[in-house]
Amino acid sequence: MLRWIKVYSKYCNVYENIKIEKCLTKYLKMVILLQEIIIERTDNMNYLFDIPLDSAYIKMIIDAIPNAYFLYQEHIDEQNFPTDNGSEGENWNYINKCIVETLPADKFQIIVMNRGRWKFLGIYDRATKYLYTLMREKNLGNIRKTISKHLFHYVNALSKLNDSLADTYQTVYHQMTMFGVGEYDEHGEEILDKILSTMISKIDDEIERYVLISFDADRKGHVNEIKGIIPAKGLDYYKEENWTSYVTEEYVSEKGINQEIEISENAILLQRKPKIKRISKKDTRKRENE
Repeated sequence: MLRWIKVYSKYCNVYENIKIEKCLTKYLKMVILLQEIIIERTDNMNYLFDIPLDSAYIKMIIDAIPNAYFLYQEHIDEQNFPTDNGSEGENWNYINKCIVETLPADKFQIIVMNRGRWKFLGIYDRATKYLYTLMREKNLGNIRKTISKHLFHYVNALSKLNDSLADTYQTVYHQMTMFGVGEYDEHGEEILDKILSTMISKIDDEIERYVLISFDADRKGHVNEIKGIIPAKGLDYYKEENWTSYVTEEYVSEKGINQEIEISENAILLQRKPKIKRISKKDTRKRENE
């Protein structure tokens, strides 16, 4: 500020008919204008903070997905079902099981949430106070395309946890039309608040931010893409991080048109007890006699 005063003082000395007070007044007006510009830019700035989920835990979540598919397929093979209907819900059961058994309980509080009959996991990071849920990228895209049917979807309700960002940061818009704040009247906001309150009631502490983890996986559970998204109400978003670089190739391709792609043993993080064949007393006596 002193430097600018000196500049204006020099300016005033050149033009003796202009008083120093008038110069300072002009300077103060300029400072106020600059402040208004800074505030306006701040109000419209992008959210730049990284999602504070350690890469080790991101990899655990990624690995849980093919592990789940492997366990589900193993179950199907053991049962020898003549048909394989309704696998999607079963795959999610195994994904949720793998995540619960993989992520450390002292670091995360994992609760079962539900919206109607659909149940899913809420993964709460105790240290950062961030809440995470998972969803397939395909399903997220379908929700965005059918806006009128999903105004009160659970992801949209959870996105209200990020409402405080709206005063400071601008959202990133998708090519397709989003929900739009104008779609919600006072009654609609009350419904969303009620849905949100019910879902997070079991969380031990306050929630700082909500993150949606969206992923795309093939029919064998291999993750092709995974992202961390900080969504806004209406399912635009403040931040989107691509975590696909953490995916490691864990498949071994076999020759032959009809041969299946298998997950390598190194990818199976869950340790399972080996199957032990029970030996009858008759077999024992038979071996003793041999």
